[in-house]
Amino acid sequence: MSSAITWFFSNVEEGIILEDDCLPAESFFYFCEIMLNKYKDNAQVGMISGTNYLFGYNNSEYSYFFSKYSYIWGWATWKRSWILYNLNHKYFPDKQFLLNYFNDDLAANYYFNEFSYFETNKIDTWDIQWSAIMIFNKLYSVVPLDNQISNIGFRGAHQDDKSYLSLNMPTKNIDLYSLKNPKKIERDNNLDYISIRNIVFKVSKKSFLKNLLVVIFKKKYRDVIKNILTLNFFKMIFFNHSNHGDNNKI
Repeated sequence: MSSAITWFFSNVEEGIILEDDCLPAESFFYFCEIMLNKYKDNAQVGMISGTNYLFGYNNSEYSYFFSKYSYIWGWATWKRSWILYNLNHKYFPDKQFLLNYFNDDLAANYYFNEFSYFETNKIDTWDIQWSAIMIFNKLYSVVPLDNQISNIGFRGAHQDDKSYLSLNMPTKNIDLYSLKNPKKIERDNNLDYISIRNIVFKVSKKSFLKNLLVVIFKKKYRDVIKNILTLNFFKMIFFNHSNHGDNNKI
């Protein structure tokens, strides 16, 4: 996958990456085109995502928001961003870096766990390196308020469980004629707050529990304990949601 993207950007300055099992809304292509043109010279913006995990939540006056998370189920970027990528990237943000960057314990724990799994060769992928590069370079993602991508794949690199909540997410076309741009290029703390909690509690929690049971039945108790401690699972379960929507407390 990454070598294909590298080849792609050896021929063009900007473009859209769409995997074969991702079904886009029609407006996705036009939205990407507009955003690629609008932010092509802005070094703060690293990519445009077609996916969001708000599950219909919408309290913004704008058509999209800036996020510290990088979703790659249907996305677009520039050669200037991808040139930072390295498949063999071996250096990942530590826990303190993530805490300072996200200002959110849950997000820091989630990404630290993802990076730890990769570093211990428990998963073989290319997108975790991209997330690390986005974080290290403090780049924003443009995320549409209405989800543009529905992942319809049940096999291969994705989940084979048809109840997996991020599969077949509904899409909605964006009204491109009345597109409302944020006034500043800055993170929407509230929408990022909701997104990461939806990912952890609605999307990833089931997979985490399923994998945990597999490990238990294989009697790998040491790994069980390590996974629980790494994910800070109990803190996630009893997380205090009283800060919801308060940008100053994220």
